[in-house]
Amino acid sequence: MTGYARGRLGAVGLCVLCLALAACGFRWRGAPALPPALHRVRIEGLPAYDPLRLRLARRLQGAGVVLVGSTGTPAARLQVLARDRVRRPLTVSQRGQVTEYALVRSVRFRVVDALGQVVVPEQSVQVRRVYLYDRTDPLGKSTEEQAIEEAMAQDLVTLILRRLEAH
Repeated sequence: MTGYARGRLGAVGLCVLCLALAACGFRWRGAPALPPALHRVRIEGLPAYDPLRLRLARRLQGAGVVLVGSTGTPAARLQVLARDRVRRPLTVSQRGQVTEYALVRSVRFRVVDALGQVVVPEQSVQVRRVYLYDRTDPLGKSTEEQAIEEAMAQDLVTLILRRLEAH
């Protein structure tokens, strides 16, 4: 097979792959398509430098939302009503030492417009992770837990945005 024929075959294969993906409904998940009521938003209920707030703000801005500070007039207010963090032992060794932990993070939120009318009713999102705990390596496990926490925060933000996109 000559180089020209091989290149042409590769191009045809790539076109067939693209057509197959388009036919099955595949699309890249880009920025969420949020409703017009959420074009100017204020985030309430989280401290200014909270990691969850910063991630949420970054993703909202990526979706074209204008974030409004405490002095501006928002079209809507994303109110974080509650946030819960639970770390509980999942399994225990024969010596009574914890070998596995379950981490659960949840956020309860709603969106109201400038007049106080509910745009997105109160909803909760939750993520869970399980990780092994080794008492002989507490520093490594605390680093692992921190990495899991960051991934969970990102997942919470994604779930919140999907709920907002659905309305």
